[in-house]
Amino acid sequence: MTVQRSTKTFDAGAMLAEAGAPVREIYLIRQGSVSAPLPSDRRNLVFGPGTLIGLRDIIEGTAAPKFYADVSAVSPVVVEVLDADDVAKRIKGLSPRLKTCLVALTRTALRILETNQQTEKRVSRVVAKTKRELDMILDGHDADAETRDALDALLVDRDVTP
Repeated sequence: MTVQRSTKTFDAGAMLAEAGAPVREIYLIRQGSVSAPLPSDRRNLVFGPGTLIGLRDIIEGTAAPKFYADVSAVSPVVVEVLDADDVAKRIKGLSPRLKTCLVALTRTALRILETNQQTEKRVSRVVAKTKRELDMILDGHDADAETRDALDALLVDRDVTP
């Protein structure tokens, strides 16, 4: 059994999927990136090449798979489109143990991505603040306690404390 495939291109800003919409197609990102807000807060996760969008409910065997979030193109995106019914049929044929592993792997990958993006944002904020503070020091001023604390916390989080 072969899964039907095609290719689609989305312009930056285009919606690939809407939260709550039925999953009829699964998108494998080939080029570009998309973002999806976390249901728990206002942050967006950004996904790039190699990411499958719309697979989670199908792996979990949900009767009526739906997209969990709005998914929009951050940049021009090229996706490989997989027919959701074909993929669901293939997954149904897998052993229960393998399905459980796929679900766990999918959830773990999402948590890792979320954690990495949170860390990236923290690092970006600290780097920007540190640059401002270094500019101040070079101009003859002293760094503030907040910057020193942020740098200390960052170093501890990364296990590179001097």
